[in-house]
Amino acid sequence: MAIHSPNTSLRRARRATDIRERLYRSALRLFAERGYFETKIEDITEAADLGKGTFFNYFPSKEHVLSTFGDQRLAFFERALDQVRSGEVGVEAALSDTISRITSVDKDAAGLFRSIFAAHACSESVRTHYRERISRCHRIIATILTIGQTQGEIRTDRDATDMARVIQQTFIGLTMAWAINPEVRLIVLSREVWNAIWKSVCVGKTEDKRHGRKYTARGLAAGNGRGRKRNAQQQ
Repeated sequence: MAIHSPNTSLRRARRATDIRERLYRSALRLFAERGYFETKIEDITEAADLGKGTFFNYFPSKEHVLSTFGDQRLAFFERALDQVRSGEVGVEAALSDTISRITSVDKDAAGLFRSIFAAHACSESVRTHYRERISRCHRIIATILTIGQTQGEIRTDRDATDMARVIQQTFIGLTMAWAINPEVRLIVLSREVWNAIWKSVCVGKTEDKRHGRKYTARGLAAGNGRGRKRNAQQQ
């Protein structure tokens, strides 16, 4: 019976990780250049300088390459949830950082996103994995917003799941639009959109400097309405 030293096992693990990464990166590059459906398994292994059978030792199918890509992006939201739960950062900082991370891509990534969206549109098996990740991501964002509501950072007059859906669908649409016309960096567009969304979900506070009191944005609007009504009555 052969006995393998810890160093041998470590080298094998490193080699396996390296091979999987080569296959993964080669697949994404070819998806971006040729399209998902136009890329064959042998194209991926050839680009990675590996034998065709090697691919199936690491990925059951091309769909699982896309799943890996999606899972990596989902992991950013899972990390954000952990940070908010632990109190490490607030909701705004966690979500803002996450959005910056997933949209900090080069212009060349537009081809990859076009390929991925095409695969989602035309393959039921790809859509199945996609719907699962979308559902998981929605629950994570909703949980983050719910925590923000209990901490007074997020408005409570709207349901967290509804706000999470708006955030999620807005950025999916933004990414699709950018992939079609990537003239401006995605992260720049994302920051502009996020700033607008945040203003609609946060509990804004404005201080009455004369009395040192603070009002929420909703309360301030109501107060202004009452003030206008009193002025009209006096006139």
